[in-house]
Amino acid sequence: EGGEVLTENAVMIQYIADLAPERDLAPKLGTFERVRMAELLNFIATELHKGMGPFYNPKATDELKASLLERLTKRFEILGEHVATTRWIWGDRFTVADGYAFYVLRAWQRTLKR
Repeated sequence: EGGEVLTENAVMIQYIADLAPERDLAPKLGTFERVRMAELLNFIATELHKGMGPFYNPKATDELKASLLERLTKRFEILGEHVATTRWIWGDRFTVADGYAFYVLRAWQRTLKR
């Protein structure tokens, strides 16, 4: 819109949700629930998605990859604990956090098959 460019996944995802507020893809702006979702989206972006980057770097050593594998496995376990008792990441409904987590989990699945 208006030629603006967004470059960070967690921001783009929330913007997409706000384009269709009637779909309830994110908590309402200005609520603490929305802040918690932003916190979760940033966890997915920084601790999971970005953390996989070295696996795609041909200069990354096997030792580095083994260390990262251990760290990322723990981070994915945190995400798993977050959804262990719910159908969706955000609890009772599908949100943009589910879409982003799905994308990152699929990338992780492909990474592990390397």
